[in-house]
Amino acid sequence: MNNQNPYTPPQAPIEAPTFRELFKQMPQQVKVAVGLQWLGLFLAVMAHLIIPTGVDEETNSAALMTMALSLVVTIYLTVKLYEGRNSVRYLMAGLTILSVLLLLAGGEGPGKTTVLQHIVNFLGVVFDCAALYLIFSQPGAAWFQRDATSA
Repeated sequence: MNNQNPYTPPQAPIEAPTFRELFKQMPQQVKVAVGLQWLGLFLAVMAHLIIPTGVDEETNSAALMTMALSLVVTIYLTVKLYEGRNSVRYLMAGLTILSVLLLLAGGEGPGKTTVLQHIVNFLGVVFDCAALYLIFSQPGAAWFQRDATSA
């Protein structure tokens, strides 16, 4: 009896570009936008670390849990933005609009918000808005509208 299988599975080259290859192809506008997103993330962490005084431990725990969730989502979205995922642009636009509305509302949470926190939050929103401009204007927008074979 012959033990050789006559069937050979089809061979299809599946090549996902590496981060280095993506970086070489990426327009400068998108590189700057991704950098602004990382800088905004750093500012958001700094804003959360400046904890208002007079907050009880339970509220502080909830704030830290919210910050951790926000970090995970922001890191994921920034990596996907780097990869050129078009849907991330629109999701980030919605989140930035929400951030602007929350900043404009200026609601006081449980505890007094310091001037430094307001400045850091404002700068984070400015960086987000600048990044959105860069990824929705040309040539940055073209990076997100590549066909499926090159993405």
